[in-house]
Amino acid sequence: MLRLCHEAGLVRLGLVALGGTKVGADAALDANRVAGGIDEQVTRMLAEAETIDAQEDGQLRDAPPPRGRKPKTMTARERMQRKLRT
Repeated sequence: MLRLCHEAGLVRLGLVALGGTKVGADAALDANRVAGGIDEQVTRMLAEAETIDAQEDGQLRDAPPPRGRKPKTMTARERMQRKLRT
């Protein structure tokens, strides 16, 4: 997320602002992170998001269409017949 914000020019290295407000942070050396560690965390987060998206896509693909919505594969004739039956 930080990388995307940085590439979009929303943040610069060393400062993170939320809603224009500077956020205080712990300045202890063991609390600071290096760019490589952040990159690894971003990569893990993106991989996890892709895995979850794929699982959700599979669940949606197997689920029946929501009530009231017509599947895209129905022809005009099928839609009319369905409408007349209800």
